[in-house]
Amino acid sequence: VCSCWEGSSESAKTKGGMLRLPVLLCAALLPSVLAFPSGRASILQMTQLRAGAGPSTDDRSSNSAVQNFRQAASLPGIYRCASTDGLVKVLDAVDGPFRCSANPEHILLNRAGLILDLRSQSERDEASARCWMERAPNGGFIVEDFERGSALIDASQEMRRVLRIDVLSPSRLFNHLTTQWMSPSQKALAAMYYAIDGGKLHELRMDVLNEKGLAGLYEAIISTSGEELQAGLIAITEYLEACEAKGVDGACAVHCVQGKDRTGLLIMLCQSMIGVSDDDIIADYHLSDTLRKRDEGSAAADQFGGKVKRKGKLDRSVFSGAPMEAMIETLAWIRDQYGSINPGYLDSIGFDQSWRDRFVDVVSKRSSASVDVPLSKL
Repeated sequence: VCSCWEGSSESAKTKGGMLRLPVLLCAALLPSVLAFPSGRASILQMTQLRAGAGPSTDDRSSNSAVQNFRQAASLPGIYRCASTDGLVKVLDAVDGPFRCSANPEHILLNRAGLILDLRSQSERDEASARCWMERAPNGGFIVEDFERGSALIDASQEMRRVLRIDVLSPSRLFNHLTTQWMSPSQKALAAMYYAIDGGKLHELRMDVLNEKGLAGLYEAIISTSGEELQAGLIAITEYLEACEAKGVDGACAVHCVQGKDRTGLLIMLCQSMIGVSDDDIIADYHLSDTLRKRDEGSAAADQFGGKVKRKGKLDRSVFSGAPMEAMIETLAWIRDQYGSINPGYLDSIGFDQSWRDRFVDVVSKRSSASVDVPLSKL
């Protein structure tokens, strides 16, 4: 799940209402263990899953260290999931799930050479994250923090890395919210609150964000985090090329907190480049909603008591799940603003034709070949 930035009244009063405490838009945990075979996950497969057909994940989800894990549809070797902080729990188990090649934990701890962490710093359990990265089999991981204007580590180097890219910045989100979504009267109120009452400014921002909903949140990410999304696409491309050059069947994983919003947008861009249909993009995104435990409550219910809503508070029921409508609206909005996703939006963020050709080429080669490589080479 993408995170939004919500603070208490006290924290909201600092720096004219610049909020610094991130909280989740959705607290519902998403079970893992749906990994389709290499190649496209068809609409039929997804429809059957939504209807209750196919393998059940309920028994394994409670024991999985990583939720909402699966191969991204039509992207062999590229996986998507929720937070990886829980991997620390399986390292000491003699018969731990990371020792079974079919499990998410195995793919992340043994096969993955690149993990894109799209969260903000305060969303991580840093101690747990550092522990599993340092103790992972086959040498562990190094951490790289993306900063605008900086070059990424050369993917050809012999190292496994976690690349941290903050895709949802509070300052960029609130600037977009103010300049693009507020009415003139709301902008006047925001200017006044900025000077005298950070708490009221926060409440105003939350009301505007609630009104825009998930599709609005995606609009803000697409509009304000082009450099971050470009960095993620470049990192994936270069990593897959390095694997091909070495003859290694490495894996790449993309995650945020719940693995649906920030992760969903980056995966959508990858799928668009190789010609995945809108229907399949939407269905793959919607799987995150399908995989939620049916008996779990929502953050809104926990926070506010059932379906009660409060003005000036984040309505988390609006942002929970991964409804098809949110991705449908997002795809339509991108095309309206940029003419197309590929090449329109991708050109606008600097992932130009030469980069797209490289991405398509390396993904196509992985789609047509499967390489069995000993873990010692990973």
